Amino acid sequence: EGRRLTRPCIYLVDEPAQEATSAVAIWGEEGVGKPPRGPYKHWISVNSAVFPAEIGVASGVVSVYTNEDDCETGRVVITPGATLPVETLENIVLYAQPALSLPPIDAVFKFGSPAVRNWLAENDWVPDDGKDEADYAYSDNFPDRATAKVYEEAWQNQSPLFVGGAHAVIGGWHMPWPDGDWYDLLGKTLVLWTFEASEPWVEVWSDAKQRYTVLQRST
Repeated sequence: EGRRLTRPCIYLVDEPAQEATSAVAIWGEEGVGKPPRGPYKHWISVNSAVFPAEIGVASGVVSVYTNEDDCETGRVVITPGATLPVETLENIVLYAQPALSLPPIDAVFKFGSPAVRNWLAENDWVPDDGKDEADYAYSDNFPDRATAKVYEEAWQNQSPLFVGGAHAVIGGWHMPWPDGDWYDLLGKTLVLWTFEASEPWVEVWSDAKQRYTVLQRST
């Protein structure tokens, strides 16, 4: 079920697969273009050409900043026509590595086949009419924890959040954080998610009108 629901994504890594590979992002230190005024820290700047068409980022360079005062939000700055100054800054240079994103078990619960729905019904884990389905997200109260644990281990073993190997990822599935907003974010697009230098982990989201939201995650 999880393999059927995989989504393509792009890992941003610090070792190119081939010597001739061009850098697509820079990490840390300075961003590209004019930074936002205020208590903002640069995390990553990405060449928009690397974003898949379905994410729909405008041309130029996308720079992500976190708000160091509230430790919850941030800003996205898009510099049209810009290029990555990989030879003039002290940033870490990152390269694109195509990958597949295995969904969390919450996605299997929501988007699984009739076999999954039957399994959830057998475990009395199906919301009644009018009930919030988010109340039936996976938790330790799920009766068949043994089966769920096998899947969760497989999911964790392929995610840079748990095993490392990437500074950030473009696209893919999002994480069910303790904030409890996993279902709320299904209507938006995960643009970028950082792993390096956590906590916090930084997420960039866009809506149907290409308005960007930055979230900082801590546990």
